[in-house]
Amino acid sequence: SRMLRCVVMVMMVVAANTAEDGEGDTTPSSSRSSTFVHSSLSFSPPPYLPSTAAPSSLSSTSPPSSSSSTDGSGDSLVWTQLGWVTGVQETSTKGRNFYSYYSIPYAKPPLGKLRFKDPVEGDPWKGVRVGSREPPPCLQIPFHNITSGDTQLIGQEDCLYLNVFTGKPNRTEAGLPVLVFIHGGAYFADSTTHYPPHVLLNEDIVLVTLQYRLGILGFLSTEDEVMPGNQGLKDQALALRWVKTNVRQFGGDPEKITIFGESAGGGCVHFQILSPKTDGLFARAILQSGSAICPRSLGDAHKDVAYHTAAVVGCHQWDSYELLQCLQEARAEELILTLPKYFQWRYLPLLLGPRVDGDFLPDDPEVLARDGRHKKVDIISGIMSHDGGSFVNGMYDREEVRKSLQERFSVLGPVAMSFKCTDVNPLLLTLRIFDRYLGGMNLDQADPDDVMKMFTDRHFAVCHDLTAILHSRNSIDPLAHTSSHQPNHQPCHQTSHQPSHQTSHQPSYQSNHQPSHQPCHQASHQANHQASHQANHQASHQTSHQPSHQASHQANHQANHQASHQTSHQTSHQASHQANHQASHQTSHQPSHQFNHQPSHQPKTYTFELQYRGERSFTDRHNLTFGKHWVTHSDDLIYLFNSEEFELTRPADLALRDLFTKLWTNFADTGNPTPDSSLGFIWEPTREAHLQHLVLSPSPFMQNDTRHQEREFLMSLPTRQYRLLLGKDNPHLDQLVCTHTQEEPATHSTTSAANTLHPMKLW
Repeated sequence: SRMLRCVVMVMMVVAANTAEDGEGDTTPSSSRSSTFVHSSLSFSPPPYLPSTAAPSSLSSTSPPSSSSSTDGSGDSLVWTQLGWVTGVQETSTKGRNFYSYYSIPYAKPPLGKLRFKDPVEGDPWKGVRVGSREPPPCLQIPFHNITSGDTQLIGQEDCLYLNVFTGKPNRTEAGLPVLVFIHGGAYFADSTTHYPPHVLLNEDIVLVTLQYRLGILGFLSTEDEVMPGNQGLKDQALALRWVKTNVRQFGGDPEKITIFGESAGGGCVHFQILSPKTDGLFARAILQSGSAICPRSLGDAHKDVAYHTAAVVGCHQWDSYELLQCLQEARAEELILTLPKYFQWRYLPLLLGPRVDGDFLPDDPEVLARDGRHKKVDIISGIMSHDGGSFVNGMYDREEVRKSLQERFSVLGPVAMSFKCTDVNPLLLTLRIFDRYLGGMNLDQADPDDVMKMFTDRHFAVCHDLTAILHSRNSIDPLAHTSSHQPNHQPCHQTSHQPSHQTSHQPSYQSNHQPSHQPCHQASHQANHQASHQANHQASHQTSHQPSHQASHQANHQANHQASHQTSHQTSHQASHQANHQASHQTSHQPSHQFNHQPSHQPKTYTFELQYRGERSFTDRHNLTFGKHWVTHSDDLIYLFNSEEFELTRPADLALRDLFTKLWTNFADTGNPTPDSSLGFIWEPTREAHLQHLVLSPSPFMQNDTRHQEREFLMSLPTRQYRLLLGKDNPHLDQLVCTHTQEEPATHSTTSAANTLHPMKLW
């Protein structure tokens, strides 16, 4: 055994010298610069030891009688189902040694005939795979490049790798809890590079970070069995299956796997909860500023995007099979470079993302969550108190971004609010939101705090609340949890919510129903034309809040009038009722939707809000005079992953980092972030009748619901999503699907846009 380890150490030295001679940097990430900012680097394939150099005992593709061991000198051999891997020793921020196994392949490279296809489990390798450096990012235009207009590419198509970090590989006693991180990046950017392990490995856990196909390569679909889409989600699922199978060899407990993600990564975590294809692969989940029912989570018009993308790269076939063959032969770089063509305002709309394919995602996320058709797992879900600051920073950092939104409001307003054509008149709904939060459309006169609040509620906060409500109960009606706004820091008491006069049941949603994807010809040309005219009239003549309130009243009336003609009588009655009456008169008597299976362990849902603004924040990247107090999107990552850009030095910040890691670790281990009183407080789970969240700060405390009125307002809007959440399914809504286009009037004048822009080309 000692001789075997010596041979392996020599082999590792040889491999490292070879890498230094021209195969790339093998410096452990503890001594590398690790930030959340993408860099334009060139990447080589991860190194491995060829079978000719491996001892015969390690060249076998069958597991040995024992899984080898660690000798304390920095090398550690681990057997996986596909072959041997060895890692590098690193040190956590508190001086604890651990082992890093970078760039382990969990699938065959998705090249050639595997492009746009479901991932395939990787082939076994001979010899010892050396996991000494980060995998290449999946091919992408980095996020900050997209928002700044730069189209420089990084990464490569061969990118389906994961990293494993553990302090105790090959341990024989009870396994450690496992945390699996899924990165965000709006489904088109980011990688594992920006999420180093040195903070979380202060705790006794196994950490796994994974990569998945992004953008065009990860979510393109012809909306049929040839290219069903969701490749990125399926990559994650295969990686989770790899973890379930192999994590015991790294010292992890396969029965204590917790998946967690931030932003789009949080949405991905929720999709994995909702998908039947990942049953049994994890026990718990953490959603950070993301959910499958947030407005930007589902892609839109996949088929239109697929054929437009194909035409750009020279593929003009109409048959899906022929189109796929042509796309598989196209240059990957050319495919990725088509992505910015679909963005109209910053990185919106997000046309490429997960879709309801009837298989991996069998129904709308709202319906699956509403009806309890999902895994019954413990959940943590939370947001930053100023998540919407990520939008506002970009608006005020670059004047043209704010100016374009205001001048082309009839086109870009609904895009900024992520409304879809399946919603009843997106422009009028946008007017209602702007009037509610800003008193109109004049962004130059609006308070940035109000703009931030508007984006936070629409894109993050309300969908987070609804996710927590749906997963913490068995029945429907997200508005029925309380009848009035409750004061903060006071014990919450369950209140009865009496049903209103409307008692008839809504039609049930068919579990096998899939939304159609036909052009939205059913929408009212006149209504949209009037909406454009109204918006432009407002922009030209609004000098005070009074005209905007009149416009909002007209928008209310018009949206509800349109609803009465586009949906069933009962549904339109509900839409009008919600838009014009107070909460005390709103409908609450909805059909009950029971879980399909009652688990022996009743899962709990814990919610949080990060309200503490430390010394470092992602807002610091913007040279603005406001927002210095904002706790903005991604600020939670500063406390979970170390970064030179966001190095923490203040005692309060370091204390919050310790609290974050302890809560996440406790949850992964027991399903309860505070299983005892050792942290000085108890994090209580939320309930439908008692919404409460933990305020994360160096001195945490429980806080009662603070957004009842905001939820009430947004859910009064007659959107398809909110109707589904309320159980008001209507087949007519599924027949309204936008045809996305980049066609616009020749002039940027708002008035001329209203006169020349076809109503169904708002997108």
